[in-house]
Amino acid sequence: LVLYETQKYFKYRPDLNELRNSMLNGILPKIERVYENHNVYDVKKTIKAATHRQLVTIYYEAGKYEKARERFAECEAIAIKLHQQGQLSRTHLNLATCDLWIGKTEEKLGHYDVAERRYRSLIEHRRKFYAGHLEISSDEVKRSMAEAHGRLGDALLARGKIEEAKPLIQAAVDARRSWYLAAQRDLRAGEDLRAGEELSGTLGRLSKLYQDSGQFQEMLVASEQALELARGSAAKKSDLPTIHCLAVALKRLGRQYYLVDDFKQAQSHLRESIDQFELALKKSPDFAETQVHAADGYYVLAKILFTSGQDTSLLCERGIELCDQLLAKSKNLINRALQLKLVALSGQVEKATKLADEMAGEHKDGETCLIAAIGYSFAAEHCDGPQRQELMDTALQCVSDALDQGFDQYRILRTDKDFSLLQELDAYQQLIDAAEKS
Repeated sequence: LVLYETQKYFKYRPDLNELRNSMLNGILPKIERVYENHNVYDVKKTIKAATHRQLVTIYYEAGKYEKARERFAECEAIAIKLHQQGQLSRTHLNLATCDLWIGKTEEKLGHYDVAERRYRSLIEHRRKFYAGHLEISSDEVKRSMAEAHGRLGDALLARGKIEEAKPLIQAAVDARRSWYLAAQRDLRAGEDLRAGEELSGTLGRLSKLYQDSGQFQEMLVASEQALELARGSAAKKSDLPTIHCLAVALKRLGRQYYLVDDFKQAQSHLRESIDQFELALKKSPDFAETQVHAADGYYVLAKILFTSGQDTSLLCERGIELCDQLLAKSKNLINRALQLKLVALSGQVEKATKLADEMAGEHKDGETCLIAAIGYSFAAEHCDGPQRQELMDTALQCVSDALDQGFDQYRILRTDKDFSLLQELDAYQQLIDAAEKS
């Protein structure tokens, strides 16, 4: 009961994580003492696993992904041991929960191959669980499987596996849409809002699929539908998840209008998204999901304004402030990339070059090399003469390194606005042409 009430009270309140963390860590030794003589059913280990699971939620919501992964590894180890001893109830459901959280955490750390494996395992465990529990309604099963398929689709898209992702994401959209239409038809109070929010998020996935496939008209239609649903929820609720989802839908559409060169619509949506993100951060200042999306919103809007010669100093300053907060919790690639792009865009050439040098020096994978390339090219915009040429040459070398390491999402290289400065160079286009032919 204590664990349940703790989870319920502290949900989406990472600003209270220090208190929650202290409480949960205080519970662990008490569990050891209370259950030291009750090992027949190993209740102690079960509750200890549940406590670790709550600690994972703390670290995950606060953006401490390395710590979250470490804690859930302990939780999974306990679950597997209990399973081997025949003492784990609802085995496949519990193991599916491990797959889900570890998959989400690995995604945040940029390990999409690991996340893909975890989500495939998640699907399999949920299938086995529902096969043995026919009393669960078919609608609930469909919603649960839709979530699993959608997450696998996300991981596949991140790896450039568009054709594999298509049927999974479409199946997720179909299931969510059926739930939403049924809730509206049957006038189920409250459920239509929840179903609409779920459908909004899944339509966002579909728009990303269209974006990566170069189907820009379909992309905008899906994102407009997602935004309409998010607005519907926000008109009736003002909790953190609702505000956050509206802000994400606005930012997504703003980014996509920028992609198709509709700068007026892009600016309008991005400004509104930033307002919503700041509103969400007032409710929960340390919520990492909101912080990273907000920083990205500031970055994209600043980039649009910079291109038209407007002052972007305040936008970059706020974005960098959010990145500093994020990097204090996790130095994952997403946070580092945002920091580099904002620092370079703001004109801090020396600092941007140093950050890009660190990434390029890691030579870890194609994505890291490309982020370094973006940083060098943005920094070059603030330079003249030999320094500008040197930075652009270094950026081109990073692109070449990424292609040599197997990066093959050529459409992104040709259309993504992050590469807009490089896209003007014949040498850049020649690198991509040669890689496509080889």
